[in-house]
Amino acid sequence: MDRFKVILTERTSDYDVWIGLDTQPVFSNENYLVEAFFKVAGGIHHLVRRYKKKPSVKQILRYTKKAIFSKRPYTPGQACDGSITSPVVALFKNFCDYFNLNPTELYQQAYPNHETISLDRYEKIVEFAQWQGGVEYPATWDRTARLGLIESLREINYHSLNELVIDYLENQSF
Repeated sequence: MDRFKVILTERTSDYDVWIGLDTQPVFSNENYLVEAFFKVAGGIHHLVRRYKKKPSVKQILRYTKKAIFSKRPYTPGQACDGSITSPVVALFKNFCDYFNLNPTELYQQAYPNHETISLDRYEKIVEFAQWQGGVEYPATWDRTARLGLIESLREINYHSLNELVIDYLENQSF
């Protein structure tokens, strides 16, 4: 059973809101978890917050407009602020496309006990990264671009996947 029961997923041209009900609350009675993104000039505001009662979208957006700012388009190596997972995964997908690698297989190799990320799911992640304001994809995967990907994967704590990428770059195979 998933820990969170999805209560709401809503995306417009300006915001993206997800609300989940924590089915196994551990530390509090704030059982509603919210993740929200709000577009602003030059980036997004990102909010992750718990609520005791199911909040309205209007209430969530009021807080999101004051939440952490994250620059977009995402720049490889940009510091983690809690909002960069989709752009980093999109960057990884771009790397895989460039080198004719299968991102699903690599992710599964790095994390054999995790749920598989299908190619369709990767496309949705890329779309969400674009919705957020995009990713500065490298024109070519030169040394600077490769180091940017390595740093980006570290920033979101994808260390096993990062090690696979480093192995590939050092050996041109796995």
